[in-house]
Amino acid sequence: MDLYDFVINSPNFSDEVKKTAQEFRDFHLGKEIDDDNSLFELKNIELAKPVEDPKELIKLKNVLGLELSIKDLLFGSKNLPFVLMTNIPNGIAETLVEKLGHLGEKIELKSVK
Repeated sequence: MDLYDFVINSPNFSDEVKKTAQEFRDFHLGKEIDDDNSLFELKNIELAKPVEDPKELIKLKNVLGLELSIKDLLFGSKNLPFVLMTNIPNGIAETLVEKLGHLGEKIELKSVK
């Protein structure tokens, strides 16, 4: 049994972890992965709703590791949609949005074309 099978079949891991292990195993075996749920699909992280509170802008900057100044971020937040990050793997993008908590509701993940 390989590590992927161990994780997938173990009762000690969440369904999300098992799904991720399955996708990685399928990727390594060269199988097709459902593009809608793929952790490897590239996404842009966009601010879709206005953020007025400067503290929320700072949190957005820190969690996403943005190199934009707060002034530029404030300007962008008033000109929506505003692209914050580009070409981010879906799994990482979803994790970053989750870390934003309620602020993540103002974010959209857009597939890179």
